[in-house]
Amino acid sequence: MSTAQKDRFERIRRRYTVAFEGMGARTDKPRLKVERPEMEVPKLEWRPDFLLSSGTGEILRFAQNDNLSRHPEGAKQSKDLSAGLLILGAWRPDAISYGGMVTFTGERCGIYIKGRSNFKSMKADYSCSSDGTSDGHIIWTSGKECHTDMSAGAGGIFRISGPLSLYVGSGYGSARTLWEDASGKWAEVSDYSAKGLCVDSGIIFSKGHFSASAGISTISLKAASLEIGIGISF
Repeated sequence: MSTAQKDRFERIRRRYTVAFEGMGARTDKPRLKVERPEMEVPKLEWRPDFLLSSGTGEILRFAQNDNLSRHPEGAKQSKDLSAGLLILGAWRPDAISYGGMVTFTGERCGIYIKGRSNFKSMKADYSCSSDGTSDGHIIWTSGKECHTDMSAGAGGIFRISGPLSLYVGSGYGSARTLWEDASGKWAEVSDYSAKGLCVDSGIIFSKGHFSASAGISTISLKAASLEIGIGISF
């Protein structure tokens, strides 16, 4: 260190010595040491729910709810995703079917998977029309009928307002009407039967752990069913 640097360092040291210790030049005299007790200063958190009154200098509270803390204890945290299960019942003039709908919903939207059936199955030997003819020939029926109904699909759930949500989806469905002829064979009535694209839509009401739904389902825009559901949310 050069002589100029040493002088500059000494001037800086004396300046800070005077400022913080109230002393001038360095001296060899013993210094009086005073023990300073350490005090814990409480940390003050700035909160915008307090206002300083300009007239009296008093601090007035104007906010009722304190949601400013980063991690409030006991605060209710909203679920990112909730699941639900509804037991479905569907009615159309010739059949009643049963099934279920599983839902996964978030704050604004969700998805569902559903399926139902009347658990009947019948193999058709041939097809006929509702006028009782097959390939231009009149068939004689025994009076027995069989109606099958099934559908499965998935779709989206969209929050409308409060506890109400709209669900819309599609899938595959089959609704068949069969007649037995005099010889014991079964004929599928083509104009009373439908299979292919199934489209459904309705409303879901959710309150607490209770859920209910009401909607309509149609297969190829020919066979329509009214669906009612009731269930729980987790």
